[in-house]
Amino acid sequence: MIAPRLIFLVGAISAAALPAGSAHTPSAVLAGPWGEMREESLARPLADAGDAAIRLRQQHMRATSSQFRSIEVLTMAETPLAPLSLAAARTFHDLAERNTLMFELEAPRRTRFGAKAAIWQEPAEFAEHVAGFSQVTGHLLRAIEGGSADSVPAALAAVRYQCLACHYHYAYWENRPGVEGRRNVPRP
Repeated sequence: MIAPRLIFLVGAISAAALPAGSAHTPSAVLAGPWGEMREESLARPLADAGDAAIRLRQQHMRATSSQFRSIEVLTMAETPLAPLSLAAARTFHDLAERNTLMFELEAPRRTRFGAKAAIWQEPAEFAEHVAGFSQVTGHLLRAIEGGSADSVPAALAAVRYQCLACHYHYAYWENRPGVEGRRNVPRP
């Protein structure tokens, strides 16, 4: 069953992007206390709820990746236990906890990259990936919260492994060599 939150969110995005009875014509000028500012990167129109779900997933994945990279940089700078890394780890784990919600509406890729239909065809296997990702982001958060600088690199590597494993199985990039063969690797 699709979560009511997702239906509301996708509906709100669609309604905001495609006003009833009018073409998509967002304003390119934003007024504010520092004068008028020009918005150069306007959102593309949304075709339907599936398009909205796809775009929401893309933004969610970008945010998740950004949090991971922030933690990674703080670790490489040898400051993994700074308040900023703790905030990033909390946000990262929160994003991981919401991954399931991002895929409740069946909307596979419509371009040369994106979510494969296998996500909805293999729900139990996909759920294993999502749960594994949530688990390792939780381990990373606890390592940072506990002040265990020695365990942070291993926790980061475990997170990265979960990202790659899920993307190899359930994300599609056109012409990426060797991806389909990885599906046949026996799991421990």
